[in-house]
Amino acid sequence: MIKKRAISLILALVLMLSAFPVIPAQAASNEEKIWNYFKKQGFTDASVAGIMGNLEAESGFRPNNLENAAEKKSGYTDAEFTKAVDNGSISRAEFKKSTKFGVYSNGSYGYGLAQWTYPSRKVGLYDFAKSKGVSIANLQMQLDYIMKEIKSSYKSLLSYLAKETDVADACLKFHNVYEGSADTASRLTGRINKAKAIYNKYHKTTTHNCPAADLIDVPAYGNWAHEGIDYCVKQKLMEGTGGKYFRPDDAVTRAQLVTILYRAAGSPTVKSKGTFRDVSSGAWYAAAVEWAASKGIVNGVGDGRFAPDQSITREQIAVILYRYQGEPKVSGNLSSFPDKGKVSSFAANAMIWATKNGFITGISSGGGTILAPQDHATRAQLASIIARFMQA
Repeated sequence: MIKKRAISLILALVLMLSAFPVIPAQAASNEEKIWNYFKKQGFTDASVAGIMGNLEAESGFRPNNLENAAEKKSGYTDAEFTKAVDNGSISRAEFKKSTKFGVYSNGSYGYGLAQWTYPSRKVGLYDFAKSKGVSIANLQMQLDYIMKEIKSSYKSLLSYLAKETDVADACLKFHNVYEGSADTASRLTGRINKAKAIYNKYHKTTTHNCPAADLIDVPAYGNWAHEGIDYCVKQKLMEGTGGKYFRPDDAVTRAQLVTILYRAAGSPTVKSKGTFRDVSSGAWYAAAVEWAASKGIVNGVGDGRFAPDQSITREQIAVILYRYQGEPKVSGNLSSFPDKGKVSSFAANAMIWATKNGFITGISSGGGTILAPQDHATRAQLASIIARFMQA
């Protein structure tokens, strides 16, 4: 029999599903990713804000940003220009400088987060992107290129950025040493004001020990999703999905959900029986799937398959939890929900049970409430749900 604590966890998971639609988009914005990135370089909050005040002024944190005058002259949008560089329609030499879209006397123009303009720096960006095998507009690549330039050509900035505590000074220092734009005094003041706003948004007077610090795409501290991810990473219920990424916006797969519940139950020893032909004994989720199958929590998707990589829907979660509870008798119907016809027949009792008990309360839509049974949950949402329950 499943541990009582684990059962409570699962019921709590369903109870919180109704919150999914009203939570704002949880993906870490470019602004948050850039803050996280430079914080991980060991720079002070003031220095990170100073860097970002410059990058916002240069590109609005858009790594595919083509200088406005070049965009107008060439007829390319940011996206079109980036695509042309990536597929070779715009050659390395043309990306370096070209009278087709150059806006200065030497044919140069700005591109990217830092609006790289000088030909040698721009071709360095081009070569760096090619060496990484990514788009010229890849955010991670451009951030890495900034650090590459600092470490190779602006070494004096490294120690400075690790110590500076004044936002305005940091902003001007980064501008004068790294950016070197022709901004007037008033426009430099604008950069400083942007930096101060960023500092006020992200700086915390207390030290925050972040278990998910190594994951670059985790929303910044203070975002609704951050603490849930921190908790789940710390408790080893969830982890990164490769490299430096948590991928908070990704849908939860069937294998992931079952594994999270298996870990919450204490990861009991399970003997592999080869229940599903698409779950190999060596798969990272194999034990969790066997455990869930042995408890009658999952039956697969037919034809002897579990479909571990398939995203899991709200109604499927309800069914799993309904089975987990022993499939109690239900009465009533879903007549109050206009999209009741979208509920699969196999999930009807589970959805009635879940809504009647307040586990799923629906989603506000067009002035009414719908079930959205086919909608998927994200990793960030699930992390927050688990964290709220376990720390209650």
